[in-house]
Amino acid sequence: CHPADGAISTASPARYPVSTVHADFNWGTTPDEYTVDLTVDAPANGSYFVAGEKPLVTLKMTDTATGTLMDHTTITDANVNHTYLFVSGPRSKFNPVLTAAARAEVTSAKAEPWNLSKAANFNLKIDMGIDLVVMDTTGSMAGINRIVSGDLSIAVPAEPTDGSVDSFAADRAKVTASEIVAWLNGNATFKAVAIAEETESSEVTIRSRNLGNVYAVELLESDVTKALFGK
Repeated sequence: CHPADGAISTASPARYPVSTVHADFNWGTTPDEYTVDLTVDAPANGSYFVAGEKPLVTLKMTDTATGTLMDHTTITDANVNHTYLFVSGPRSKFNPVLTAAARAEVTSAKAEPWNLSKAANFNLKIDMGIDLVVMDTTGSMAGINRIVSGDLSIAVPAEPTDGSVDSFAADRAKVTASEIVAWLNGNATFKAVAIAEETESSEVTIRSRNLGNVYAVELLESDVTKALFGK
């Protein structure tokens, strides 16, 4: 955008150095709205946490302008829409890449079965709902296959009325974990950004594939959300 000599064009006698043109933007000088203080309990052995320990993470947010500590009981979607806590391990391409068990996930509030006889859809966001660009193996932009949305609304298949076999569930009033898993993983858009699994306790776990810039599974209001996750 700026030639080495600062001129916009060779025909213009005026000089436009980068520092002058962009001075009004004050990049990097705008103060953060809140000052964040994050603390974690110390592990019992003094060095690292082991299986079975439950570290307590405490997050304190102080208004930078007033110095007032935020009252957590006053937090609403209007003043704090999202808060993300990142746990990093071995890194690749500047993103936390952990084991499958450490991926962002949610698990159903109870085990099967679930009554989905009147359910219409399942709404959720994977990795903040940001679009995922799926490329070919060369990684070339020319090889882009498609753009997949992380903002999902998955329709429950209509129940057949002609006596044919219901592809969704044998009994919609008693839907099993394996039927939910098969339905979700059979949806191409869901499969591109997330994975559904049946636990040993016959619950359903949904994991992000951790392909976006931020890893998260956010449940949105819907019939299936309420039935499986109680929200």
